Amino acid sequence: GLQVSAHAGNRSYGTSGSPHTTPIAPKHAVGIAPRSQVDGARVGHAVKFTVDVTNHGYAADSYEVADQATGWNTAILDASCTTPVTHTTQIAPGASQTLCISVDVPASATDGDRDTEAIVATSHAVPFVQATSDVTSIAVAVQALIVDGSGAGGPSAPGDQTPTYQTALQAAGVSASVWDLSAEPVLPAGFLAAHPQVYWFTGTGYPDPLGKYEPLLKGYLDAGNRLFVSGMDLLDQGAGTTGFVHDYLHVTWDGSETQNDKLTAAYHGIPNTGVGGAFSAGVPANLPSDYCDCSDEITPNGPAVAQFKDDAGQPDGLAVRDTSADTGGHYRVVFLAFPFESFGTQANRNALAAAVVNYFTKP
Repeated sequence: GLQVSAHAGNRSYGTSGSPHTTPIAPKHAVGIAPRSQVDGARVGHAVKFTVDVTNHGYAADSYEVADQATGWNTAILDASCTTPVTHTTQIAPGASQTLCISVDVPASATDGDRDTEAIVATSHAVPFVQATSDVTSIAVAVQALIVDGSGAGGPSAPGDQTPTYQTALQAAGVSASVWDLSAEPVLPAGFLAAHPQVYWFTGTGYPDPLGKYEPLLKGYLDAGNRLFVSGMDLLDQGAGTTGFVHDYLHVTWDGSETQNDKLTAAYHGIPNTGVGGAFSAGVPANLPSDYCDCSDEITPNGPAVAQFKDDAGQPDGLAVRDTSADTGGHYRVVFLAFPFESFGTQANRNALAAAVVNYFTKP
């Protein structure tokens, strides 16, 4: 967007006697924050964005607001997201007004389609003083999202395990889109929430590959969604001692090396459990070549039920059906403290994915 600034200077003198120019604010200037943002919604629904229009000048001003793009149907609304607006109220110098931008995702959109709209604020006093905010909406038309938190660089990178997850979910009858955190580290909350099932893998990501996303995942689970998490060294050191790990993954972890990096030759499903029960004969641990023997043992707590054990007979996978009153959505979680991609053959992984999907979807 175009921002116009005009500086008048007051001249002052330091101890050396040399002149210095101290700029002051222009009379009329405007900004919109954030300058760009991305989120998503299911097809046939709307993506809601919030922007703040700020008067950066020293004179009060109001601003016309309009969408200068011609893509998906877009409405500019007041802060409550209910009343259409075409301009702001009079804004004092340094003050801001919040607006809601609602973008309709067409019912005919294809999963992953993106649309960017340019929201422009124009000064009523000086029409060439403008600022622009770009809002990008993503269409969601599938039930599942694969989140690549491995840092490997996406499906085209050597050693990336995304295709392993895609193949297994397809075999289980689930279509999934992919979000690569190495390419786009900010995972939008609305886009995440538009997928009832999320399959999050961290590969060799270390240390604490989930840490900065835990608040996002809390909100996702509180809404009653389904989360699968798998990786190696996910809990190492303090990463396993957070409230999210204890209260949502339902793992008790003391931060020591007691349960960390435990070698196992096989993953042993626990009989009569919803996810692991079909694998009681054991499935070989088939680690990719660039992985270390860094799987963990875990202590399930609360409603969590152990699903797998390692060669030492200690739990290394669990499942959770939340029924607590403080999470009205009653989420479900499957957590493997070993990499899903090391679970025997692709046929074994297909069968495990089918068991997870069944656990997530059956009453």
